[in-house]
Amino acid sequence: MSDRTPRQGAASRSWSVVIPIKAPDRGKSRIAVDPAARAEIAAALAFDTVSAVAAARRVDRVIIVTDGAETLGWIDELPRGRAKVRVVPSSATSLNGSIRDGLAEVRGAAAVLPGDLPGLRAEQLDEVLEHLSAPVSVVPDADGVGTTLLAALRAADLDPEYGPDSFRRHLAGGAREIVLPVDHWLRRDVDTVDDLAGIHTGRTAVSAAALSSRNAVRCGGGTAARC
Repeated sequence: MSDRTPRQGAASRSWSVVIPIKAPDRGKSRIAVDPAARAEIAAALAFDTVSAVAAARRVDRVIIVTDGAETLGWIDELPRGRAKVRVVPSSATSLNGSIRDGLAEVRGAAAVLPGDLPGLRAEQLDEVLEHLSAPVSVVPDADGVGTTLLAALRAADLDPEYGPDSFRRHLAGGAREIVLPVDHWLRRDVDTVDDLAGIHTGRTAVSAAALSSRNAVRCGGGTAARC
């Protein structure tokens, strides 16, 4: 990982992490399975992601921004860090608008993560956060095109530009790239069935609660079918 020389105080800095999460029946439209299975997968992806973030030592607040607060009952089942989690309802019509609604709740260091990083572990996030020293930092997705992590030492300095080619736009806006291996779980967001196929069985709740369900199975060639 690059950017390994932390500024004074970086090792003890606490972070607020904003995670935008759509209501399950409106999320993950690119995962080509039946709607019930897709909603189940979307909820499992969010649960895995929030579980890891809430358990991270460097994170003192997890702000979930959502248009479906009534669907987030799984928050009470988080194994660790439930007290850190706050739900912020948002009626924003865009992803970046929702993120800005969450960032409005933060005054200190802030990071943004998508709600579809099912393989992420708390210690991996801690390692990245404790080495951030640039005013604004960015981690690309595995394709090097989109953005997973966007972080700033001051929330007011964040200008989220998620969407097509977002990594390039964040760099153009002054963010410094944090170089991680392409197989690092912080880079492996899930948008398609092929992405799901890359999740190791048993690693996450996605495998246990969604991929092995009666509605969606992982099949050869990265396709999904109804059982």
